[in-house]
Amino acid sequence: MCCTGIGRFTILDEGLITEADLGGNFFVDKTALGMPRAQRCVELLLELNSDVQGDWEPKDNVCALRVVLEIPTHFFIANCCRGL
Repeated sequence: MCCTGIGRFTILDEGLITEADLGGNFFVDKTALGMPRAQRCVELLLELNSDVQGDWEPKDNVCALRVVLEIPTHFFIANCCRGL
């Protein structure tokens, strides 16, 4: 989606990068262990297209769905899942 120029995106993910993420998420490596997963994924997605704006939540360890829903947008895609 970033390569096609969606304009703006926000990733909402409370998780920190763990060893389990290293095998299933090609955006992360061992240097990112312990970082917020959303932050690292946004950083790497922005490298794919400099014209796209990206953000991540929660920055203060509080679920911030309200913040994300207040972002003015034309489209909203949510992919909700819980790690096993």
